[in-house]
Amino acid sequence: MTCSQIVRSLTDSNFLHSFWRAGWFDSGGICERRFHAAVRFFAAAQAEPIADYLSCAIDFKEITQRFLSQVESLQWRTVQAASVLKDGARLRQAVLGVATDAVFSCRSIMPDMRILGFGADVCEFELELGRLAVKNHLASAFNVSRYDPYAEFLPGVTEVDSNALHSEDFPYDFDLVTARWALHHVAPEARWEDLRSALRSISPQGHFLVVEESDFSDRNSPQIHQRLYRLLLMATDVVINTCLRPDRTKLMTQADETTRFELEYLDLQDLEEIDGMLSHPETRRTAHPVGPHAGQTVFVWHVHH
Repeated sequence: MTCSQIVRSLTDSNFLHSFWRAGWFDSGGICERRFHAAVRFFAAAQAEPIADYLSCAIDFKEITQRFLSQVESLQWRTVQAASVLKDGARLRQAVLGVATDAVFSCRSIMPDMRILGFGADVCEFELELGRLAVKNHLASAFNVSRYDPYAEFLPGVTEVDSNALHSEDFPYDFDLVTARWALHHVAPEARWEDLRSALRSISPQGHFLVVEESDFSDRNSPQIHQRLYRLLLMATDVVINTCLRPDRTKLMTQADETTRFELEYLDLQDLEEIDGMLSHPETRRTAHPVGPHAGQTVFVWHVHH
């Protein structure tokens, strides 16, 4: 297909529905309807820039900002529909099940499970992992810490700021460090400094868990289908955040690049970068597709010191 043919396909409901089904659960719901409306509106209004992006004449960051501006102009209200929240919970439970099997299958009983959530927002995932560890007699207790510069204060969770994270005195005994749908919101040039400090804190026999939505192809690839996939993935992310987390959508559009909530999806080179941070020869990485259409992937680094 040529670039112009692909741009026309972005107005085809069947094509958009097939993509949506590949990664999300609320088929036919309000989020999918908004996804259709946003992409079709964007394709009609920005056909030439989309074709330029597909042919590598403009980069992913520019097409993302154009899409965000287009969605802002639609002035959608926040959605709290029960079906949307239910489908979001179903996705989290599916990821939680895979993560639990991957992390707990090779752990002995811990007296106190320590978890660090990197970009963990309200930590519902980390708290549930801790509760499951106790329920399944894998830990007698658990403690959750969080590093997330965007998040508001959360009682019951130990807050970690940037100074603490980079301190030589930062604890080196976390059994699990998580990064769920977080790394693609950090610009590639700034992604690794904080994460490297967090990964120094993993205890012997600990784990690093990443959840991401991506095909992990080369982000700069000239192949049209890869660039199209990344465009639609970004549109999905924006629509979901606009429906459920408008505060995050505002962060995506602010001018200050040091605090902007980015959309830059991981590729295989990023996974290899993490491999290098956990460079002990016995450390291994496993991948676990999630969901009926494998729209998400859980990666677990099993750390051995």
